[in-house]
Amino acid sequence: MKTGVIAFCGSKGSGKSTASTIFKEHFTGPTEELAFAGHLKDVCSKIFDININHFLDPALKECELDSYVNLTRGNIQAVLQEFNQIHFDYNQHVRTHVGQVFDTPRSLLQYIGTEVLHPLDPLIHVKATLDNKDPNKLTIITDLRFVHEYIYLNNLPKVATVYVANLVAESRAKSDNHKSEREIFLFKDECRLLDNNHDLVALTSGIKTLVKEWYA
Repeated sequence: MKTGVIAFCGSKGSGKSTASTIFKEHFTGPTEELAFAGHLKDVCSKIFDININHFLDPALKECELDSYVNLTRGNIQAVLQEFNQIHFDYNQHVRTHVGQVFDTPRSLLQYIGTEVLHPLDPLIHVKATLDNKDPNKLTIITDLRFVHEYIYLNNLPKVATVYVANLVAESRAKSDNHKSEREIFLFKDECRLLDNNHDLVALTSGIKTLVKEWYA
């Protein structure tokens, strides 16, 4: 299986991006790295005039914004347009969100991604990502988070899911009640376990074993 999708999931800070980087080093075929939240980050950067690095850098994502973001009818509808959402109920999908205020890039992303967009289509981020994947490459997804995303991927051909286990990250995640951090625990046991509780040597060894078993 040199093409298809491999999706990494795990708690925030568990090492998903590191695992992806190491995986690419040991996989012999062509790859591309995508994120289900990639288009969301681009859209939020554009619509709310926030430097994209504040959505990409884990540290900046948690920093307080110089100017808080206030959701208005105009910027919510602009987001919906960027996701090609034309048919929506104004009272349900726009008005109910007007006036929400966000002080960090992370809180903004979480709200737009789950509260604004998921009610329109729970798979909106998955579809936006996979519709643009290269069929001639193995697509590496670095941010599998939700049960419905897992179920959707699991029903596609040539898909593998990997849970990056890290006890410190899992402990921190228990204090985060947002569904993007909580739902992982509902399907992680259905994924291939990749232990990241030791050093990079051990993590690399685990990834090399995975590559040999699945892609040799």
